[in-house]
Amino acid sequence: MYRLSILIPALLAACGSVPQATYETIQKDTAYRADVTTGAFAELDGGHCYYELGGPVSAESEQALLVLVHGFSVPSYIWDPTFQEAVRRGRPVLRLDLFGRGHSSNPDTNYDPDLYADQIIGLLDHLEYQRPVHLVGLSMGGVVVARTAARHPARIQTLVMVDPSGFQPGYGQDLDTTPLGTEEIAAFIKADFPTRAESQLADFLDPGPFAHWPELYRPLLQHRGFARALLSTIRCSPPMDGDHRLIQQASFPVHLLWGRQDAVIPLAESLPNVRERLPRCEVHVIEECGHLPHMEQREVFETLLFDGILARFFGIR
Repeated sequence: MYRLSILIPALLAACGSVPQATYETIQKDTAYRADVTTGAFAELDGGHCYYELGGPVSAESEQALLVLVHGFSVPSYIWDPTFQEAVRRGRPVLRLDLFGRGHSSNPDTNYDPDLYADQIIGLLDHLEYQRPVHLVGLSMGGVVVARTAARHPARIQTLVMVDPSGFQPGYGQDLDTTPLGTEEIAAFIKADFPTRAESQLADFLDPGPFAHWPELYRPLLQHRGFARALLSTIRCSPPMDGDHRLIQQASFPVHLLWGRQDAVIPLAESLPNVRERLPRCEVHVIEECGHLPHMEQREVFETLLFDGILARFFGIR
């Protein structure tokens, strides 16, 4: 997570003028959504939410719906392996693009955890799914699912956080909900966007098998409002200790899955806060992988999630 007090002055210094329109040229409007051939859209209070449902019809399955929430900037395609495995196993599964990412709308608002918690609950209500869900959040998605679970504990059957944000020392201390200016956004685009796609490879311990990853990401840079959404998320990230302590008091199981070699959110830095705030959670460390264990150690991750954590309910695998 960027430190805003350091980021903004550096970006403004790097930006002598508003950059040419080489990025953010595509508006995610009605015509854009009409060209999206996968998934579906739900019109929620915050805007249009893109989602994909897989597996059996959830209302007809005794298995709880598995909801997969992505992280800071890569949208729901980051869950491809886990989504596909859930479908293969005949498990109802839902993934969505958070507002400001992927195919979902980029509303003119603060991109804070409450926005995303409302989006998840709003989507479940739109789908008329009221049963408790297995809620899984990756990276910044850990903040999102923690806020959702803290506010709506009755909607959660299991909470799983994968290499999550929110436990790092000092997380949220730069909270700033004042409106973003055009110069700040322009500076962010100029300084950040030219290398943002390639920088996604830093999430892997061994990026070699994932050489295609930047090309999947590059089209996101053309979505109008993407930079604002990212920068607003950085600014509007609050401390999460209160949410974690509410989760500690809840009754649903909590699991943390973490790549041993995660250099983005190192386990060693966050573990003291995990133990202090959520002593009842189970921590599972996955060896030989970085920030994305569900990709780098897919078989280990899926065995742990599907045959371990989720199979505890009704003996269903």
